[in-house]
Amino acid sequence: MQRHRWEKYGKDLSKKRDALLRAKFGQNPATVIRIQPYDAGEYLGRTLDARFSPTRMAEFLAVHLETKQEQARELGIEDDNLAAWTAALYNGGAVNVRRMRAGLISSLRETQKYMKAVPARAARLDRILS
Repeated sequence: MQRHRWEKYGKDLSKKRDALLRAKFGQNPATVIRIQPYDAGEYLGRTLDARFSPTRMAEFLAVHLETKQEQARELGIEDDNLAAWTAALYNGGAVNVRRMRAGLISSLRETQKYMKAVPARAARLDRILS
């Protein structure tokens, strides 16, 4: 029943989104999203739901990431491994990460994939920026 309600909510939200974009931009909503994604997102964030706003979502994600980094520090993660474990907490949740560190869970495939990918991306970004 809950899944059915979430599906209905998603479809209703999509219909409202498409109607607002069509009214505001006078074009097919898919075209607007492809050509003017940020303008469309900010407009929808103001008029429909803040989660559509790229700016608001970036702010939320930055705060969320800081929270996960603080959780990693509370778990006693050393600075050398902080980025990987922050990613693990972000993706896998604190409970699962604690279980993994305690040996109760042998692996969290998706979490471990994030733990490898995030430091590699950070290093690549550092190389590009320097």
